Amino acid sequence: MVAKVFSPNGVDIGRRLVSAGWALAYRRYSMDYVAAENEARKAKRGMWRGTFVKPWKWRASSPPRRPQAPVLGTTGIEKPALGSGLIRLHYAAKPISTRKREGCFRQPR
Repeated sequence: MVAKVFSPNGVDIGRRLVSAGWALAYRRYSMDYVAAENEARKAKRGMWRGTFVKPWKWRASSPPRRPQAPVLGTTGIEKPALGSGLIRLHYAAKPISTRKREGCFRQPR
């Protein structure tokens, strides 16, 4: 976990994603979601229904990709996605770091 995000009514979104099996506890920074991850794994929820490579293992075994610059489109910022198509972001992107594999901090316009 790098940061906690809460919904307006106080729901911990990270915990909800980990409990549903769609995110992993990031033990490098916190043990807060480990119990939720273990529970999701035992119940075979989300990603735990199949097999996958944990993101930190994939990053360690894959060569760094050259970042592609976002393109300003008619509906906002369009960024090439992994696979096919574009991700359309209706936000202004403000880079927070140029270190490898870090994203952008996006603020609503």
